[in-house]
Amino acid sequence: MIEHGRGERLQIIVAEHEALPKWFQMTDGPIGNHHLNALKTILTQLGVNSRGWRLYLDYGDALFAPLAAHWFARHGKGREGAVVTHWLRLLQSCEMDVLPPPELVASMSQWRVPGDQLDVVPPLFLRAAWKSCSAAQYSGDGIDEFIEAELIPLAQWFFDSGAYKSTEAGRLKVGWDSLKRLRRESIPIEARKFGSDEWPPILRKFESGPYRMLALTSESQLLEEGVQMQHCVGTYGDRCRFEPLRIFSVRYKKTGLRVATLAIKETQPGAWIVDQIKGPENSDVDFTLCREVDALLQIANRISREDLQLRGFLDLIHSLSAGEKNRVHFDR
Repeated sequence: MIEHGRGERLQIIVAEHEALPKWFQMTDGPIGNHHLNALKTILTQLGVNSRGWRLYLDYGDALFAPLAAHWFARHGKGREGAVVTHWLRLLQSCEMDVLPPPELVASMSQWRVPGDQLDVVPPLFLRAAWKSCSAAQYSGDGIDEFIEAELIPLAQWFFDSGAYKSTEAGRLKVGWDSLKRLRRESIPIEARKFGSDEWPPILRKFESGPYRMLALTSESQLLEEGVQMQHCVGTYGDRCRFEPLRIFSVRYKKTGLRVATLAIKETQPGAWIVDQIKGPENSDVDFTLCREVDALLQIANRISREDLQLRGFLDLIHSLSAGEKNRVHFDR
């Protein structure tokens, strides 16, 4: 403690350098300068450069505190030295010279990094997340909201999809918005894994009472429905591609006559609701049809919970549209 000129006391925080030498089994006793000199030699041999070493000198063991709850536990006692070496190499490659927000580091346990290996994380990805988290700290929503709604879902996609291996460095350098666009561009690629549909249906056809409900799975089908029903559902191709929204053409089983256009959306995993249902020229529909639609929703709920491939795709869609509250309108 020191005295300020006005008699106020200021606390001087001194970085501690006790844990790292012990993790490298260099000493069981007090740490001296000779231990730090020997430690620098070891870290240099392991690829830690002067930038990484300076971070450790400036911040000490506090540099590794956000890692302890997950990474040390996952790799086991005696492996702390390897974990912190990977962390120092990752930090030095980001070239930021300050520490990342601890909330960011803590969130990495949810990124689904393969094998929980820190050296798998591309430094430019961490740098982009780091800068966005710092910006979020100054925004109205704050860093916690950004991490929960945007960072973790995008990071999970980045590692689950294998994008961490294939994304060019130039794209990562552009920053967070580039990564968001990259994830959006991956949606049609993921959709093609289900077949020739432009977006995978939850169920292709459902019959109940006098009605047959047919999933519309391409933009051309939406356009035809819009012309026949005289509303603008034909313009909602991108909503079906990039949102948890599916549209059905409702027809009479006996005659094939179009009765209504139905839009359902998934508000949370395995929970589909009616977003809108309209007859020709946006007219109201018969109450009996609404009862049959309830049966379709129950089937959609079950399928979207049990089909793991479809569930993974829908989760990707949800992560893309997190925070959005768009609603379909079939206005002419």
